[in-house]
Amino acid sequence: MPSGTARNVGDGRIDPGQLFLRIPSTDRLREHLQYYASGTHVAGINRTQAAHTRDYFEAQGVDAKIVEYYPWLNYPVDQRVALFNETTQVVEFEAGLKEDVIAGDSASDDPNNLPAFLGLSASGNVTGQLVYANYGTLDDFRALKAAGVSIKDKVVLVRYGGILRGLKVHGAEKGGARGVLIYSDPADDGYCLGKVYPNGPWRPESSFQRGSVSLIQVYPGDPLTPGHAATKDAPRLDPKDAKSLNGIPSLPLSYRDAEPLLRALVGYGKNASDISEGWVGGLASRGVEYWTGP
Repeated sequence: MPSGTARNVGDGRIDPGQLFLRIPSTDRLREHLQYYASGTHVAGINRTQAAHTRDYFEAQGVDAKIVEYYPWLNYPVDQRVALFNETTQVVEFEAGLKEDVIAGDSASDDPNNLPAFLGLSASGNVTGQLVYANYGTLDDFRALKAAGVSIKDKVVLVRYGGILRGLKVHGAEKGGARGVLIYSDPADDGYCLGKVYPNGPWRPESSFQRGSVSLIQVYPGDPLTPGHAATKDAPRLDPKDAKSLNGIPSLPLSYRDAEPLLRALVGYGKNASDISEGWVGGLASRGVEYWTGP
């Protein structure tokens, strides 16, 4: 804690609000953020950072310990997104699915950095025509249906925002889709809002959001042990019976990897602006027309 005195309240007691406001230190915040953000710390990985946290708390006089649980987790093994021309039998584009190394940021060159993947996504290898569905909300899927565009047996491309990513996958699966790609549109997180990292706070073109696609509104914890802690000997469901898991594969994309997919849709289906102006994202500033496909 930084040095200094806290203001006394009228009865002589220390004002807890003033005391609390004196605790944060910009330098310490920067130090801790640098430490935690510089290592891969996906659930179940990097115990070193957990031990560091415990040791720091103990040094401050807090009784702290690490308690182990055994939730059902997945980690990326192999992932691929390719745009295949069925007529010419040629792969016209293959997504990089990896973030660029940024000069001056050693963490961006860490060999332990994870590629594109979504936690608790179903595994699978699917092929289908592409359909763009804006944010993938229930209203967006209804708008597609009203426009005569079906997502059945399709791979659905949606952008981050509006609702939780797990609900995007859930809605696509309910509509019969085979898989889902979720990308960060620059209108929502990127150059349309200001300077991108490392020159500003917004998402650069190769960056993608990782996260869980479980249905946390059904159950927010370990999907195989609903209602109780995921201890080592806890009774577990079969994954196919877990109500908080989606059943189709999904992957995140950067807006750099999403751009060729959107360009491939131009002229197919409905022009997205005919459905709603809200369906047109920030890549329009690069001359990309947003179409639904397939």
